[in-house]
Amino acid sequence: MAAFPGHDSPHPLLTKPVLYLVDPPKRVKWYHLEKAFNSCGTITSGGKNPVLGQPNRKTRIVQFSSVFHAEMALATLQGTIVVNSGAPWKVVLSHSPTLQPALPPDCIFPQYVRTNSTGTPGPIGGEESPQTLFKWFRRAGPLVSVRKNVNMGYPQHAIVVEYWSERDASLAQSKTNALHEDMHHRPAFTLRTYDSRNLYCAASHTRTKTSVGLDSFGFISFLSIASAAAAVQTMNGKLIGNRSVIVRYFEPDALNIFRSQYSSIATHARCYGQSHPSSTQPVRTSSQGFWPHWLTLWM
Repeated sequence: MAAFPGHDSPHPLLTKPVLYLVDPPKRVKWYHLEKAFNSCGTITSGGKNPVLGQPNRKTRIVQFSSVFHAEMALATLQGTIVVNSGAPWKVVLSHSPTLQPALPPDCIFPQYVRTNSTGTPGPIGGEESPQTLFKWFRRAGPLVSVRKNVNMGYPQHAIVVEYWSERDASLAQSKTNALHEDMHHRPAFTLRTYDSRNLYCAASHTRTKTSVGLDSFGFISFLSIASAAAAVQTMNGKLIGNRSVIVRYFEPDALNIFRSQYSSIATHARCYGQSHPSSTQPVRTSSQGFWPHWLTLWM
């Protein structure tokens, strides 16, 4: 087994096996939470408390058997849906009694699992839960999140992991099959970085029955990760006229790039269209989210 310096690194935010639910509605009862959290071990209730300095807000304290299990819940249950509690409720967790966001101050690019056999996102093998994946990838260092079934714009959805440390992310990428002994029996895969706010977009049309021509391509940037995800979800594969739209996350060419070096893309909500490889010109500027008809400007 390869040595991973981050294996025993403490989580940068969690020091106690306690998490705080952010503004849970009254309809969500403790037995709903026990069912939602049981994949991360046994939990006990720390009661309901007003938020420090914010008396109009409430939080429910969730206690775990260890910091490791609290860390697992923070990485795998954030944003999941609690069902059978009336209207579905999205779990929001914090490490702090003041309900501060559990996010790194200086984010690095997330990574997705790409199978070597197909060259596209795919499963490592079987139907591993996010909690099992957390145990595997945590060996390289503390994780911000572990998600399954993320739409990357490919036919298969992907597993996505985010590390707190650039060192840990780089090491995980270079030694994927050494992360956990169970991985030795899984198909070979790589970890590929991508920019969750910037998309690669292209328009193609069918030249013949057996070939597809690429008419135009470009990059579009968003101020919001949610807007970029919505663009991939709603626009990838969409037909506009006789052209099919391809929308995928932008992937840096160099595998060791974990921070955005594309300031013209990353710091401005600007779309660059290109009808010929030798000429690039700005097409649209927007900070409000995805514009569904941006492609018509290229046609």
